[in-house]
Amino acid sequence: MPDSDFPEGYHLPLAVGEACGRVRIHLAGLPDGVAAYTVPVTDAEGAARVPVDRKKRLHPKEADLITERPVQPYDPPAGIDKGDLRWVLETGTHRQWASAEKRFGDRTWDTCTDLIRAGGVVVRCDVADIRDWKPRRLYLTRTWAAQAADVVRELRGLPVPFEARQDLVTLIAGIPALEDEATLLAAMPESDPLRVPRGTRTKTTRWTTHEAAIRAACFWYRHQQPGGRRLTEREVAGHALGGTKEWTDASKAAFAALLGCPIDKVLDKADHDIRVRGPLWWTVGETAADARRGYPWVGLPSGGIHAMGDLQHDARGVLVIENADTFQQVCMHCPEVTDRWLCIWGKGSATSGVVAFLTVMSDDPIAVWGDLDAYGVQIVTNLAERLGRDITPVAMTADLYAGGTKYKPDDLDDAKQVAEKMTTDGLPALRGLAQAITRAGGLGCEQETLYDKVLPTLAEQLTAIESPSIPNQPWPGR
Repeated sequence: MPDSDFPEGYHLPLAVGEACGRVRIHLAGLPDGVAAYTVPVTDAEGAARVPVDRKKRLHPKEADLITERPVQPYDPPAGIDKGDLRWVLETGTHRQWASAEKRFGDRTWDTCTDLIRAGGVVVRCDVADIRDWKPRRLYLTRTWAAQAADVVRELRGLPVPFEARQDLVTLIAGIPALEDEATLLAAMPESDPLRVPRGTRTKTTRWTTHEAAIRAACFWYRHQQPGGRRLTEREVAGHALGGTKEWTDASKAAFAALLGCPIDKVLDKADHDIRVRGPLWWTVGETAADARRGYPWVGLPSGGIHAMGDLQHDARGVLVIENADTFQQVCMHCPEVTDRWLCIWGKGSATSGVVAFLTVMSDDPIAVWGDLDAYGVQIVTNLAERLGRDITPVAMTADLYAGGTKYKPDDLDDAKQVAEKMTTDGLPALRGLAQAITRAGGLGCEQETLYDKVLPTLAEQLTAIESPSIPNQPWPGR
């Protein structure tokens, strides 16, 4: 996602115009096939507009260099080194121009110009006037960003073709709905390079996308119980692909094509917002929010609830859940928890909103369920430090970690260093988990992959630490 320096809408398609808050501007010395456009600014109402001065004259202080030619969705410049291409595709929010110069040296401008023309990157420039401008940073276009994860996996090296295809054939065995896909894979000659067989229902030509869709479908067919709890997108990705970050837009589309229906018809996905479920009432005059009856949860303003109205609760404790997907599963499938405990999620367990919400909880027990990885241990530890009180981790044990599905963090070395630090500096109850993560070299285990093990016993774990219920208890400190 863009940082604060990138206005909303900067990932618009390349054919931008004034209606999108941009107009083309003239900058001297631009190469053929490259055009400069204004960068939208946001007005008081949040709408994007063209940057103008007080006399309504166009007055851009920065510009984006964008291709002016029709381009294919992904067609990198001929001759670009695979290592350099991978470096470009691994761009996060953006890369500073100085980083590009360090990477490409004397080839920086020519290489970036080729990438602009190919529709791969946009270069943002500081503009003094039409003759005085200089590049500041670059970022991926929306088209390339959507495919980057899959392409990078291929650039890192595809597996041996026959072995990769045979692995999927073996995985499909016993799933009648996917037998046609196994037949297509098995019919490919052993000597053929690794490519997607013609006729596949995944409707993709990229192997990594095809493989991800097949693996996700195999997990879904084997674990989705008729009439049972619906699996979630992140749960399937965590089990089948070794990490939720491997679940790209392309692989989701291929999965949906393979099953022949929209993905939201077969998998749940948590929407993002602060969320509360449990015995809590917030009133401003008439009832504004009843977290007992809102299904599957109600949204509350993390700061506003303390500034106005009356807040009461009848909870035996507060359960903070790190991930939105997990929060929704508890709300929908654990009434024995939400009837007694106040469950909350707020875009990060240690964010200021969550801390402000929890600070006034007096002596009520606070439990936290987070990811079983180095950063999960760090987040829970940070939350306890910010609150200045005891909190109890649940479903975050070394035993659960040992039997869970592991994933490889993006920065494995950093994850290992954080885990090692947490073995001594982490919350005492989590140091055993930190030691297990350290021994495993920093690998993590996402909580989405542990639903079937944790959800049935979550209420029992919380009962052991809950406080007595006091009906209609006024909100502490009011």
